[in-house]
Amino acid sequence: MDEKNNSLVLTQEETDALMAKVLSGNYTPQEYDLFSSWLAADNANLTEFRQVRSYWNADMSDRFDIDAMKELKKLMKRVRSPHGRKRNLLYRRILQATATAAVLAVGVIAGWMISQHTMELSHQYSLVTGDSVSSFVLPDGSKIHLNKDSRLDYTASFGQKERRVHLVGEGYFEVERMEDCLFTVDLDGAGITVKGTTFDAFNCPESGLKGAALVSGKIDFSSSSQNIVLSPSRRVVFDSKVNNLTVSEFDPALLTAWKDRLFRYKSLNIYELSEKLMDVYGIYVVPQAGVFDDARYSGALDTGLPASQVMDIIAAQTGAEWKKINDIYQLSK
Repeated sequence: MDEKNNSLVLTQEETDALMAKVLSGNYTPQEYDLFSSWLAADNANLTEFRQVRSYWNADMSDRFDIDAMKELKKLMKRVRSPHGRKRNLLYRRILQATATAAVLAVGVIAGWMISQHTMELSHQYSLVTGDSVSSFVLPDGSKIHLNKDSRLDYTASFGQKERRVHLVGEGYFEVERMEDCLFTVDLDGAGITVKGTTFDAFNCPESGLKGAALVSGKIDFSSSSQNIVLSPSRRVVFDSKVNNLTVSEFDPALLTAWKDRLFRYKSLNIYELSEKLMDVYGIYVVPQAGVFDDARYSGALDTGLPASQVMDIIAAQTGAEWKKINDIYQLSK
């Protein structure tokens, strides 16, 4: 409780300085403890940090020797602008209304829903996920894994002249090859075109980030300013708010583990691992300052595990003990 109270009296400049240090990786264990307490103090803090980090990862992934505080201030102007907050709120309301309508119409079936309605004399099919990953097969035989809180739309004309789908959220695509009928993923201002291949795609309206990660085959990725062809193990991220596109390498085993309902991590220190646990399980883990060395941890966890079992596994792996105080899980040796 004391840590929560301390975090609440931090000025905006102090929290921004902590955030810049965490994002750039230049922080002490004590600073990480304070920052974790600030995150746990208010869900709005966690939401803001996740949005800033998504911008940061896209903008800074291939840059070195940056002024972390200067770059953070630029990003915060975008995150805290009234226009951005209104747009995010509107999107959340639309998404909630859509999901509610689908539940009322057809109910929940094995963790995923299908809604069907008439639009300009053609049927549109929408597949919407809630708190679980869903898998299904399109009419052409292509297999799709849809991540949590995601949506895929396609019409009854799918496969006749083209195979076009619209994605919000994240999906893993195993596309059946058809030489005479291209498969296209609409990402709202960006797009992916393939004949047949395997890839991960994402479209995050709140952050404006869209992209793809190619596992096998070839991808044509297009944005408002650039077209590129991806090779396997390459990932493209397009920030539509600043019209910036970056390409980097990725580890398919780590990035696509979600489709198998797994959280895989590799060579993370205790603070990096704690941050990932917050992202995947929504739990706030604060390692005791000054007692953890530079050890690196690797492993795989079921994403459906309850928080207590996750903490039991992490404690055993790190040689630590955990206890829960309020909503914070404290790791100590």
